[in-house]
Amino acid sequence: MVHLRINGMWEVYDLSHRLSIRKGSRLTEMEGAVNCVTPYLRDRKGRLRIFKIRPIGHITNRTLFKGGIMAITLPELPYAKDALEPHISARTLEFHYGKHHNAYVTNANKLLEGTDLASASIKEILQKTAGDASKAGIFNNVAQVFNHSFYWQCMKPGGGGAPSGPIADRIDAAFGSAEKFVEEFKTAGATQFGSGWAWLVLKEGELAVMKTANADTPIAHGITPLLTVDVWEHAYYLDYQNRRPDYLSTFVDKLINWDFVNSCLG
Repeated sequence: MVHLRINGMWEVYDLSHRLSIRKGSRLTEMEGAVNCVTPYLRDRKGRLRIFKIRPIGHITNRTLFKGGIMAITLPELPYAKDALEPHISARTLEFHYGKHHNAYVTNANKLLEGTDLASASIKEILQKTAGDASKAGIFNNVAQVFNHSFYWQCMKPGGGGAPSGPIADRIDAAFGSAEKFVEEFKTAGATQFGSGWAWLVLKEGELAVMKTANADTPIAHGITPLLTVDVWEHAYYLDYQNRRPDYLSTFVDKLINWDFVNSCLG
C-alpha cells in the first residue's frame, strides 16, 4: 500500500497492480518516493515496484510519515550496496551514499528549517535559490540531494550497453547514432573541470548533452534530466583513482538503467 496526495487529498492505493491516475489529476506527494521524479514506488513490505506515472503534475520532496509531513529524506538505494560490483564497489557506495549523500540531506534540512522554503518542493527550492549568493548553501545541498537521488536510479545491476526502448530512436534522431551520443556524453563527463555532472536532458523538446559544475542541476533551469553520471571524485576515486575516463566507460557499458531513462521521457 502507498499514500498518494492527489488533488490535495491523501488517498491509499494498493500497488499490487499497475497504478492508474485519472488524466488531469495533480499528484503532489507520495509516501515511498525514491526521489522527486522517480517512477519507482516502495510498498509497505519494502518491495520496489515500477509504475508508469505520466507527467500529470509534480511529486514534491515531502513524504507522509506517521500522519505528518517530514522533511527531505535519504532515499533507500534501489539495489544492495554490493549489487553494482565489480564496477562500483560496496565501499564506494558506503561512503558516497552513506556519508556524502546523507550529509547533503542533513545539511539541507538544517538550512531550510524555519525558512519560507521549508514546505516547498525540491524543484521550487532550486528555482527560487539558483543564482542567489545569499542562499547558496540551500541551493547546493538541496541540489545535491536531488542529483544523487537521480543518479542512483540511473544505474542497475546488469545495465549499460546500447540504448533500448523509445529513447533509442530519440538518441539516433538527435545525435545521429548511439555511438555519437556515447562519445558526446563521455566527453562531457571527462572534460568537466573539477567536480560536477554530465547529463542527457530534454530541453525544449529536444535531446541534448550538458554538463553542470559542482551542485548545479538541470531542473533549476527548467530542463528535464533523463540520465546523469556523477564526476565528483568521491563517486569513483576508491575504484578508479584518477582514471575518470575508465569510470565513464564502465558507467555507459555496464551500468546505465535504460528503463529508468525511458520512464523520464514521460
